[in-house]
Amino acid sequence: MQNPSPPVTVNRLIQQALIKIGRNLLAFQRIEACLKIVTPYLTPTTGNCTAPPELDVQRLLADKQVLGILIQRLKDGTKTEDKVAFELYLKGVLDRRNELIHHFLCRHDAALDSKEKCRSVIKYLDEQNDFIQPMVALAEGYLRGFSFSLDLAASQTEGVTGSAVLGEA
Repeated sequence: MQNPSPPVTVNRLIQQALIKIGRNLLAFQRIEACLKIVTPYLTPTTGNCTAPPELDVQRLLADKQVLGILIQRLKDGTKTEDKVAFELYLKGVLDRRNELIHHFLCRHDAALDSKEKCRSVIKYLDEQNDFIQPMVALAEGYLRGFSFSLDLAASQTEGVTGSAVLGEA
């Protein structure tokens, strides 16, 4: 005979919602951290990346640049076949981040005082996470590409290595 699963309580649903809030916040912070490192070196006209002779990752990560500015730099420095769709997606990522950070409580009645409210918030957070995961992958892909190019350059000079960048990011 199997043990029955514990009953779903409001407290258990609140815990799930809080975990998902944290998951989404960390995803947005990961996007921001990757873009802080990479976007200063994207060349707007070509989309190529130009690395400086010295790269201070900690300074870049401590920079107070907001996600909106970083996304604008990414838009300016990225060549894509469908620029309109890319820009709409980036706007959606930024809007979802701003909603979570600035408007979550008032827009989602996030008092979390009933199972229905908890389930609604959990559904919203899961949908938000599904939407932003391609951006997480894109930002991390840019960072890996940047790291690879630094490794390539460092093999020919005494420059910063990509592993140092990835280790600090």
